[in-house]
Amino acid sequence: ARANAKKAGVEGNLSFEECDSTKLPQTHDFTLITNFDSLHDMWDPEGCARSIRGALSDEGAWMVVEPNVSDKLEENINPLARAFYSVSMLQCMTCSLAGEGKGYGACMGPRKLREIAEQAGFTRHERLPIENPFNAITLSRP
Repeated sequence: ARANAKKAGVEGNLSFEECDSTKLPQTHDFTLITNFDSLHDMWDPEGCARSIRGALSDEGAWMVVEPNVSDKLEENINPLARAFYSVSMLQCMTCSLAGEGKGYGACMGPRKLREIAEQAGFTRHERLPIENPFNAITLSRP
């Protein structure tokens, strides 16, 4: 990523860091932090959300991309959600539970995402109006 940023001439505008998702720098100066199809896999999604809130400025946003599912099981009985549940058992749940995590899985739904965000101190939420059968994209703000 660093080499590509340098090649594109934008290395002065961004940086790449690797750290535990629950241990982001609590600087309140980030303007955008993203999670792409990962929150439901984590051992500690709530800890990740709290860490993100502490890293974001008060004007910042947390963009979360998660599987496009309903909170209601009966609304997820379709070919795509069946695939989500299958992959969830093989990968998502396994990753989370291996670390004694929550085990939310790929079909945790928007209600659980909002609950996690609100517990971390996010008060404004919007699902972006992007129609996609695979992903739901949400912005949460302090």
